[in-house]
Amino acid sequence: MIHGGAGGVGSLAVQIAKTAGAYVFTTAGKYNFDLLKKLGADRLIDYHNEDFVKIIREECPEGGVNLVFDTVGGKTLEKSIEITGFGGRLVSITKTSGNLNPAYHKNLTLHFLFLQRERYKLDSLRILLEREQIKPVLDSVMPLEKVSEAHRKLEKGGVRGKIVLKVNH
Repeated sequence: MIHGGAGGVGSLAVQIAKTAGAYVFTTAGKYNFDLLKKLGADRLIDYHNEDFVKIIREECPEGGVNLVFDTVGGKTLEKSIEITGFGGRLVSITKTSGNLNPAYHKNLTLHFLFLQRERYKLDSLRILLEREQIKPVLDSVMPLEKVSEAHRKLEKGGVRGKIVLKVNH
């Protein structure tokens, strides 16, 4: 399960998971479903109108998903404990809130991931890019002078992929 599959990190996560052979559930707005199908997502869940907990319980009766990757934050990780199978993993790249104690009873591993520019990780991504197994999704390219506008756009939400700031020399 990848929460926020159409965002900059989520769109790469969907592609990496597919490259690894995973069946990918993802949450997104319905307006992003065409993009996510092209990226390889198997099951699309409209977070505006559908309950991902209910869907996973119905479609994974054997106990849930093996891994949850959360790019959304808030209570999403707490709710994701319910859909992660015994011994599974939950990874979040955002600020979390809520009660994470139920993860203990399912023997879940929690990872809180922050940006790390380690060479071997960048080389792994480069290889996937060169093989065209992943393709970055760009929402827009904006001049550096519009960095404030870019931040407002990110904060508003609904960004597909990454916003790139162009530096003119």
